[in-house]
Amino acid sequence: MADYIRKIQRTLPNHRLYVLGDFNAHLAGNVAATTNENGHLLLELCRDYGLFIIPTQGPTWHRQTPDGQQSAVDYILTSHSNATTLVRQRILDTMLVNSDHHVVEAVFAWR
Repeated sequence: MADYIRKIQRTLPNHRLYVLGDFNAHLAGNVAATTNENGHLLLELCRDYGLFIIPTQGPTWHRQTPDGQQSAVDYILTSHSNATTLVRQRILDTMLVNSDHHVVEAVFAWR
């Protein structure tokens, strides 16, 4: 992913970059108690490419088991200037078809 982000930033330097996805990254203070290895990799990626993590406001993943384990592993990455244009973000109660992830909705104001 790092090579892809580098290529986009080099090829389209004046365009807005938003990276959305399931990073399987647990970040301490954002639903998780500790940061896992993927969380450290995500933080390193963001530091290296000047990206900002827009934290979710709750869990985005839910295991369909009796223990009902849940966590936040889906994030939006963008530049800090783009992050300041966030108008609204919410986690929808609905799940994607054949998925154990909730839909994360984000609205940004375009200037």
